[in-house]
Amino acid sequence: MPLRSSTDEGEMGLFTALCDASFVQRAGRRRLFYPWGSHGRGYEVRSEEEYLRLRRELAWLMRIGIFGMPIVALFTAERSGILPLVLLAPLLSVLLLLRVVWLTRTLVPSEERISAAEARARLADAVSAGSIRRVTAFFLALGAVGLGLFLAGEGAEFLALCIAMGLTAACFRRSLWGFKSRFGQRST
Repeated sequence: MPLRSSTDEGEMGLFTALCDASFVQRAGRRRLFYPWGSHGRGYEVRSEEEYLRLRRELAWLMRIGIFGMPIVALFTAERSGILPLVLLAPLLSVLLLLRVVWLTRTLVPSEERISAAEARARLADAVSAGSIRRVTAFFLALGAVGLGLFLAGEGAEFLALCIAMGLTAACFRRSLWGFKSRFGQRST
């Protein structure tokens, strides 16, 4: 996987690092899972196997959520335009959220909450500068492909795709970089 994030434990994928920010190890080797960050309850993770399964599932959901729509847009823009994708994005978001709810259905709820400051710090620390650059480069590359297809006469949909991917890259880099500089290096 080309999207890597450096952590104390060595190299791990960007999405695995982001998922790890949702897990908190508490005293007594108790691990809690916070799929909604500070906006919801935590759940007790009873075993290492359960932890690895949840982490793997979340990483997969993040990949689909972040990369799925742009890739589908690139392959379907000429035939169907951009409008179906605009309608598909909210549906995909709801389906991904429902999958997270499904993952927590058998977990034991915890009364312990994570603070907003701790959730922000954990997320900011999970993402490396290199990962931010690589994801930004992915969106810029997709935008460049869209621009190339537009310039080759394939249709205005690809110009829209190019602009959307360029804006996504700029927003992603600016927001994550700012988030990391503002809240990073403070996890407890």
